[in-house]
Amino acid sequence: MAGNTSNTLNIPEIYTEAFQLIRADPGKFAVLSAIGLAPSWVASLLSGSFVVSFVVLAVSLPIVALANGGLVVLVTALRNRSTMSLGELLSGPRDGFVRLTVAYVLLSLVLGVGFVLLVVPGLVALIFLWVAWPLVVLEEASGIEAMKRSAAIVDGHKVKITGIILGLVGIYIGLGIVQVSFAGALGPAIGIALGALVGIIVNSLALTLVTLSYHRFKDAATQLAPVDETRPVD
Repeated sequence: MAGNTSNTLNIPEIYTEAFQLIRADPGKFAVLSAIGLAPSWVASLLSGSFVVSFVVLAVSLPIVALANGGLVVLVTALRNRSTMSLGELLSGPRDGFVRLTVAYVLLSLVLGVGFVLLVVPGLVALIFLWVAWPLVVLEEASGIEAMKRSAAIVDGHKVKITGIILGLVGIYIGLGIVQVSFAGALGPAIGIALGALVGIIVNSLALTLVTLSYHRFKDAATQLAPVDETRPVD
């Protein structure tokens, strides 16, 4: 699926398309992102007990993986101008939840370790694994296979992927500033609600950008595929 066309990831275009897709069905994006983020919200409220917070996060991993997988499927469906119900989006892959959950945990651990070590290793890991999750969801790849294939696919496009990530970080910071401003003026309850909204927006946008990047790479690879000149013409 590797394609070296320079315009595969046009940053303004991919952001424009991402916003258009989210506006096409904001309700489903919000619900799926909220389901995926809810365990971390609950764990933060239980932060006084590390064990309970850890148990909540561990038990909810299949739900988080399923919701984030549903977002990838939703973006793909909207891009193909088709519609899917929430039930269909949350029905999971044909081979069940185990592969999806294991892959999600593996990718999260690699990224988490990278960002714990330092921001730069985390950013490098994110770049190499940029399209790993769509490979897991849409092509039924295992976590290991998805990481290897993603690293090969993004080769030659790391600068633009970095630009996409930095744009996402800028949006997150901007929304965070707005959240803090409103929380200071209207109280902590409003701040918590706005924080949840910011999380939903950023999560939806991030997975939309990741999925669109995957499809752009796939489209570029299809266009570059050699034509079989030996096949008879109808």
